[in-house]
Amino acid sequence: MTIYFPPDLVKRVKHACVDLDMTLSDFVRSAVEEYLKALETTISEKK
Repeated sequence: MTIYFPPDLVKRVKHACVDLDMTLSDFVRSAVEEYLKALETTISEKK
């Protein structure tokens, strides 16, 4: 899978990875999982 981000966002993510001692893959995976969990909660609350 290839994903393109604006250069400024890439820079921010890379800095966050260094600060958190995480790989880029782990950071993105965690962010997507957290986003989906929040989205699923929002959707289930609307039902």
